[in-house]
Amino acid sequence: MLIFSGCMSARMAAYRPEQTYPVAVLKKDFSLLWKVLKADHPSLYWYTSPDSIRYYFSKTDSSITHPMTELEFRNLLAATVAHIRCGHTGVRSSKMYDAYESRHLVPQFPFQVKILPVAPQPELALVFNPYVKDSVFKPGDLLTEINGLGAAQIVDSMRSFLSVDGYSYNFAYQRISGDFPQWYQNVFGRDSIYRVGIRRDGQPPFTAPVKAYDLQEDTSLAEALKIWEMGAPYRTSKEEELERMRYLKIDSSGKVAVLYLRSFADGVKKDFIRESFSILHKKKVPNLVIDLRTNTGGVINTAVLLARYLKQTDFVFTDSVYSLTRKLSYKRYLDRSFLYQLGLTFLTRKKEDGYYHFRYFEGSHYHPLRKNHYDGRVFILTGGFTFSAASIFTANMKGSPGVTVLGEETGGGNYGNGGVFITEITLPGTGLRASMPLFRMVINHQSPKDGRGVIPDVEVIPSLSDIRSAIDPKMKKVMEMIGLPGTTLR
Repeated sequence: MLIFSGCMSARMAAYRPEQTYPVAVLKKDFSLLWKVLKADHPSLYWYTSPDSIRYYFSKTDSSITHPMTELEFRNLLAATVAHIRCGHTGVRSSKMYDAYESRHLVPQFPFQVKILPVAPQPELALVFNPYVKDSVFKPGDLLTEINGLGAAQIVDSMRSFLSVDGYSYNFAYQRISGDFPQWYQNVFGRDSIYRVGIRRDGQPPFTAPVKAYDLQEDTSLAEALKIWEMGAPYRTSKEEELERMRYLKIDSSGKVAVLYLRSFADGVKKDFIRESFSILHKKKVPNLVIDLRTNTGGVINTAVLLARYLKQTDFVFTDSVYSLTRKLSYKRYLDRSFLYQLGLTFLTRKKEDGYYHFRYFEGSHYHPLRKNHYDGRVFILTGGFTFSAASIFTANMKGSPGVTVLGEETGGGNYGNGGVFITEITLPGTGLRASMPLFRMVINHQSPKDGRGVIPDVEVIPSLSDIRSAIDPKMKKVMEMIGLPGTTLR
């Protein structure tokens, strides 16, 4: 292990992102990825026809005619894989690239933005400017262009490298918003000066320069990212990390509580869910807000447990859960292939349709819990990061008596998505990693298969005024509906 660790450290120390890989290496990695996807991906042709998928992959293979850097190759693969339209399928950097990037921070585009999913084209709203003494660019401004490229072109270009469930682009918008400078750099490269077009209410449009921001010289942006959805990682205590993952807060009036769940995994255990509903029952809180805006999924059983505290009648969480195969191909390149192979072997059963169905989750009927069942009014807050198990939960709860889904379209599909087992393919030549689900889940076969996420009952999209005033418009709307505007939570 010491020898292996030493070799890995030496490789990482020698790694340079500008190095290129020969065409033969790139071709071999791409061929392996295509073979694995054809063999084991459960939804390769769910939203895109077989002829179209073959066309896109053949076109990519033909375009590999010259050596490429890892970033160039990663972008090429990401744009190709995005045609599958599966949010659980995507391409990541190699471990060496990530390690290098974490040690060599470089100046980057300075502004954090929020992509507003408005018609006819999404817009870029400035959320945070790290140059605190700058009076030119202000939160709430609309970015109309960067270095001559229009905002719509920038968003469309970035979006093409991100995989989404069907046509639920809000997931891609939220991911880009989570770290716009990094995404901009990956797609368009770096500059020392950026010319930014601005539109502001009551003033004529203008264009002004702004310097690249150096995180190593000024840490204020890194500090700001601590509170930004899915922002840069930073060190916290275990208690602080758990608080960031989940909490229950009750308003001083005792009339409304907020249950924040950033995930259905990690620190969000079933005991926390049970304890929360015990408190709600004892305090007889009449209104409950469940905040899933940054919940990207996790353990399905935890989401089911939450639904059992809220549902009034028996329910089925997923109609069908199945895999194309019971035997994984190319196991040596798949993460956790041994465990996943065991699961496929012993937990699935082949049915008449030729697929291998996961008996534990598929079509299972669940009963509402009697002890500490919540019978008050429920508001579920959603956004682009409401994904996977969180979007399945939301789809199940929408339309239930006393439940209002409020916010933005979920990133996870309303009809279904991939999941249960998510493996990672490591391409041996470049070290690039590609995620892939092993099961397809259909939530409700009677729902339209239109590729959309769960559409909220009450749509609330942040306005420029909200951003300018640092207002949470979704929570504000909930309080207005409850009749408690201006209330505070403790």
